[in-house]
Amino acid sequence: MYTYGIIAFFSFLSLFFWYRSQNLNKELMRYRRELNGAKSESDYLGEIIITLASEQELLFRERFDSLRQYGAIPPDTEPMLESLIKGCGTVISDAALGHKSVHEAYKEYLKKSTSISWDSFAKFLEQQDGQVLRHWQKNSVSEYFFTCKILLDIQEKRVRGS
Repeated sequence: MYTYGIIAFFSFLSLFFWYRSQNLNKELMRYRRELNGAKSESDYLGEIIITLASEQELLFRERFDSLRQYGAIPPDTEPMLESLIKGCGTVISDAALGHKSVHEAYKEYLKKSTSISWDSFAKFLEQQDGQVLRHWQKNSVSEYFFTCKILLDIQEKRVRGS
């Protein structure tokens, strides 16, 4: 009798664990579906970020090129502003998708794509309007856009003021 009790206990225990494992397996499958959905949404949002950053870069380049053709950009400002604008798409993509700060992404861009050093860029920013420096110091994607926009606005004001 004692043996039958032990067998019954272990049978119920094994049924309990089997049932519990089935429930855990269902829960795991649900989490996997949610994870796949979140990954596809993340990929889609990443594509949108890249597209918007590229479009913004094109708009900035058009403004920069028209200012350059007009001869409105001082020679010491031109390479700095050009690197800031040409790197817009790359920097924003790296910052948003690569989990880097804007400053880290821009440093990397300068190192890989230009001959401008981070120190010379920092000196250039220090010489700019306080508003430019404030936006740059916030180290965010939106503030990167504002920095580019304000620097271009300054150059356009210089043209209108002349």
